[in-house]
Amino acid sequence: MKAPWSNQTGLAKWIAMSATALGISLGLCGLNLASFSLVGWSGSHASHSGQSRITDHAGAFLMDAAYAEALAIIVSAVLLVLLIVIWVIREVFMLVRKD
Repeated sequence: MKAPWSNQTGLAKWIAMSATALGISLGLCGLNLASFSLVGWSGSHASHSGQSRITDHAGAFLMDAAYAEALAIIVSAVLLVLLIVIWVIREVFMLVRKD
């Protein structure tokens, strides 16, 4: 499978990489939500209703992973918006120069 940015250069390559990172992070976030529904998380009523310490550790790991995914979503979304704004500004200036 080829990376979506393999044939791109410059700004298009960065936009493709940011969009890919955002898509992957959103998918992992959904997977993490499904895992939370099965395992529960540390400190919840589910973790104190007779579940093992392994489940508590899994819940703590999933919580840490959720924070990492949220950070990745925020960074890639902000970067994607910033790159699109830069691209639009660059295209506008290219049109102005041609006239």
